Amino acid sequence: MDSQTLQQLKDEIKNELSQSLKTANFKTVLEKYGISGEKALKLECSIDLSQMQTQDTTDSSNRNLLISDNNIVKLDCDWCDCCGCC
Repeated sequence: MDSQTLQQLKDEIKNELSQSLKTANFKTVLEKYGISGEKALKLECSIDLSQMQTQDTTDSSNRNLLISDNNIVKLDCDWCDCCGCC
């Protein structure tokens, strides 16, 4: 996976997370505990590239074109009640 494709994957996953978080009720939960303010909640997820399976079974060399040394790519999200991930 080249760096451009990996960036596209990260962007799409972050967008999906953001869309899901928009409907979450984190603001109410945080306020219940006296926590307020933008970006008070930070979320992190990771993509384990070692679990990647190529679509093309004839070319397994794509499996070796991983970007990260440890095969884990992290995505960070600062949650905002207005728009999900900021």
